[in-house]
Amino acid sequence: MSSAGLAVFDIDGVVADVRHRLHYLRRRPKAWTAFLAAADQDPPLADGIALVNKMRADYEIAWLTGRPEWLRDITSTWLAQHGLPTANLVMRGDYDYRPAREMKLQAMRTLPLTGVVLFVDDDPEVIDAVSADGYPARLATWVRRSRILETAQEQDGRT
Repeated sequence: MSSAGLAVFDIDGVVADVRHRLHYLRRRPKAWTAFLAAADQDPPLADGIALVNKMRADYEIAWLTGRPEWLRDITSTWLAQHGLPTANLVMRGDYDYRPAREMKLQAMRTLPLTGVVLFVDDDPEVIDAVSADGYPARLATWVRRSRILETAQEQDGRT
């Protein structure tokens, strides 16, 4: 980590638009593998990418995503295709189904509190948990939050 600090970003709903694949989660049973495997087709979110680019001028960038580890190659390729840094990518374990707020808070606690200058996520529950722990956090509000995605993050522990 640079001495200037670390800006930590979620991916889905922050820099990647997942709305085109939510239909996989409306099914019963939910088509998790198809939902996750379609991540390579996510359109970029201009507001999130602009914020990453603004922060990367002064800070090191890290990614903290609820995507499972088996999506690492797809995720790294997507980041590179959109001109985003690919290092410092922290992902959910393949069989970790904890709510996003628990999984991400535990991951944040591995970082030095004074080293993190900003954490950005689209999940209000994650933001609340991280903020309560003392990390500077910002809610990504550039995409309307979907109840389907909210359930996937906080009840199903899948993204």
